[in-house]
Amino acid sequence: MSRNVTPIDAVLGRLPPARVVSGQHVTRCPVHEDKRPSLGIRELSDGTVLVRCYAGCSTEHVLEALGLTYKDLYPR
Repeated sequence: MSRNVTPIDAVLGRLPPARVVSGQHVTRCPVHEDKRPSLGIRELSDGTVLVRCYAGCSTEHVLEALGLTYKDLYPR
């Protein structure tokens, strides 16, 4: 990840367009065949990004599908 890219931009930039619902970005999960968006992405006040697939895919698998690591979810 480039030093100028924020964690939220790094994650959202690798996903289909997301909509914001209740303070989190919601889009299709890259791990499974999503008929309804099930991936939630939330940015905390310190810049840390939380990623959760509500269909049950692990964060590790989501990050792997995006070409990211846990380290990429935290600000530098």
